Amino acid sequence: MNTATVLYAIEHSDTLALIEFLEDKSLPIEDVRTIYDAFKDDKQLVGQVAMNLSLRTSVYEREKEYSPIMVALLIDISQNPIDMGARWQLLKTHTPQLKFYAI
Repeated sequence: MNTATVLYAIEHSDTLALIEFLEDKSLPIEDVRTIYDAFKDDKQLVGQVAMNLSLRTSVYEREKEYSPIMVALLIDISQNPIDMGARWQLLKTHTPQLKFYAI
């Protein structure tokens, strides 16, 4: 998969393909952000973006959690009222990154 494939799926609102892409934690964070920006009002895709962010972080690779794009996505999702489940998931797993922001 490449960025062109992601953009094609976004252009055609191919939710199933986008969900499949988001299940892969190696999807470039830029593509995750593009999907989120295009579908931030879609509860299912917001939840999948939140899951992708949780999947790509681990206790062994903590530096990935501090990518500026990752932090921006965490903040945006934590303030997005469309999916309370996604907000809760991020808050319980990424609180250190969000503690300086009013949620």
